[in-house]
Amino acid sequence: MESWQKHRIELLKNIWKNLGVNYDKSIDLDLRETGEIKMDGYRIKNIYYQSRPGLYVTGNLYIPDGDGLFPGVIGMHGHWEQGRLAERIQSRGHTLAKNGYVSLHVDAWGSGERSTEHGEYEYHGAGLGGALFNIGESLMGAQLIDNMRAVDLLCSLDYVDSNKIGATGASGNQTMWLAALDDRITTAVPVVSVGTFESYIMRSNCVCEYLPNGLTFTEESGVLALIAPRALKICNCLGDSNITF
Repeated sequence: MESWQKHRIELLKNIWKNLGVNYDKSIDLDLRETGEIKMDGYRIKNIYYQSRPGLYVTGNLYIPDGDGLFPGVIGMHGHWEQGRLAERIQSRGHTLAKNGYVSLHVDAWGSGERSTEHGEYEYHGAGLGGALFNIGESLMGAQLIDNMRAVDLLCSLDYVDSNKIGATGASGNQTMWLAALDDRITTAVPVVSVGTFESYIMRSNCVCEYLPNGLTFTEESGVLALIAPRALKICNCLGDSNITF
């Protein structure tokens, strides 16, 4: 156990160094609400919050009727240009709210309402996400900070049980990394994209799944181990169109 803890600390240090970003929870979330939709048994709030100085994240907050305390869930989307507005992402929010969960679903950097041209959906990977390397950052790191700040937001709500925060989504990649690097996630269900760094070599994957130098010091199994002993359920599909997964 002692040797594992030593290895864990060193692994986390290497991961943060290569992500090229820093998490700072002291930055004001500056939470803003732009609208609310009343549903049968729950409501949906349109919100945005500050992730890093001057960098804002758009999202939908699904809230069951009642006083709480409710468990919370961070929901992450995959490679859909529509971001959180995609039907499959919204359906997850509806389902969680109907089952008594407060869930927050945000647009990944460069998707949905966070595109470089307002109102125009675009893919966050390729040259757009790769451009972050020019300033010493990674798209994976940028998404991770946005999602950790989303956890900050959920934990700040007086109707959410901050001791019961889950993470899920297809992006299983974002789910895995958030749970591995944020101990506040008590349960994680990554859907697809959990495989191996080695399998990405010579494959056409998104730059958001790239940890610079990652394969030189760990594998995805090492990242998943950081989640232990918290609950983890991995959902992969034998018929996935991407053979890497």
